[in-house]
This record gives sequence, structure tokens and C-alpha cells, in this order.
Amino acid sequence: MTPPPFPHRCILDSIGGTLACGLALSLVAGIALRLMALGHP
Repeated sequence: MTPPPFPHRCILDSIGGTLACGLALSLVAGIALRLMALGHP
């Protein structure tokens, strides 16, 4: 019985997680920057 390709899947999952986390962080940062720009004209 051959073991499943766990390392590759783990790497792909970690890359996907970091991409999703980066996307959420960029969205939050963009909203915060817009609020700050609106609050301080």
C-alpha cells in the first residue's frame, strides 16, 4: 500500500491558506485605508 502524496497536498493547502489570508488582509487594509482617508480629508 503506497502512502498518499501528503506533503504535496499539505504544501498546496498551506499556499491556498496563505493566499486566502493575504486576500482577506488586503481587503481589510484597503477598507481601513479608505476609512482613514475619508476621516482625514
